[in-house]
Amino acid sequence: MIYPHPKDFVSAEINNIAYEYNVPMVKADLTCENSFGELFLQTMKMSENGKMIVIRLSEQNGKRGQIELSGKVKILNMLEDVIDEATTLNYSPFEILTVGIEI
Repeated sequence: MIYPHPKDFVSAEINNIAYEYNVPMVKADLTCENSFGELFLQTMKMSENGKMIVIRLSEQNGKRGQIELSGKVKILNMLEDVIDEATTLNYSPFEILTVGIEI
């Protein structure tokens, strides 16, 4: 699909439009709340050692920000090694964040 837009892709919110186009809405009986603000959920999986749920988030609109979480999470690298623990996530433009929640 070609979507003509003025200015740049960030101000035209092309990532949001593409996401809505590629991920059609599905009726569900569950209520889900997005607590990741401006970040896009890329994937969620069990860690390789089976002790955490790994969540990978990305910032796609060239913005900086901060998200306050309700609990402590582990900050991971791409290999799922624990780097730090935090209750606040700071993100940079186009950054990929990997966090782990112990189960």
